Amino acid sequence: MHKVTVICNGGISALSAFANGKGAAVALDLPMEVMMEKEEKKRVRNLKTIALTFSYLNSIFKCGTDYRVRIRSKIPASNGLKSSSALTLSLVEGYLRINQIELDPETVIAHAARASIKNGTSVTGAYDDLSASFYGGMCIADNRNRKILERRTVSPVPVVVVADRNRRRSGDINLLDFKKLSRVSDSILRMLLQGFLYESMILNGYACGSITGLSQNLISEMYSMGASFSGQSGKGPAVFGVFGRREDARAAAEKMESLGKTVRLTSFTNNGMVTHTENV
Repeated sequence: MHKVTVICNGGISALSAFANGKGAAVALDLPMEVMMEKEEKKRVRNLKTIALTFSYLNSIFKCGTDYRVRIRSKIPASNGLKSSSALTLSLVEGYLRINQIELDPETVIAHAARASIKNGTSVTGAYDDLSASFYGGMCIADNRNRKILERRTVSPVPVVVVADRNRRRSGDINLLDFKKLSRVSDSILRMLLQGFLYESMILNGYACGSITGLSQNLISEMYSMGASFSGQSGKGPAVFGVFGRREDARAAAEKMESLGKTVRLTSFTNNGMVTHTENV
């Protein structure tokens, strides 16, 4: 029997796919570690999201649904920081590895996209978020056709992320609310393709925030503490600040923590998914 550990990172939205189906995300050094093993003797009770993911996979590969799962995560959940994509991708990868099913990367990501819809964590399939978690760096993707349009490495600059107790699930998004953002989303896509990553992230956050709400006070606070760029990660509510120096980012994180905020001091990363398999 095999025991598998999968590590995937969270990320920040550069373009939310709710309006036009095209989206982009950039990976953050916020790892989620998912440990899986198959339970042969008795039925395993997992959280609904996990159970629905295994149900989808079993409908395709017929390898059962009883897998014991343990999770250790540094990604604040339901804050627009891709925790659901990291979890779903890890579960799909772990299932495939345990059952010795070999698939190419694009097919693995496509199954994770379908599973994201089935388990209720995404309405678009989040192919962009999943791709960034799988490969690292920035990924622009066509979520409707499940195709990566462009991949780029990113500079591993310091990033401070401030989460919020007022969580927002991507699976609860009403796509009709975002159709009004179609033209601005097209503009953000053009900006991304021209290389304006940080500017795209900020504009995307403001656009989505016009519908879901925007934490303007936190963004202003980030700038007052020396951030070069600050904005909301897509639908939010998490706010990010990009800093030029690690010491400035650390000081900003410490101040935010003193105000009672949930804070992560991290950086952009080009590291993708990592998988370890052992016999037990």
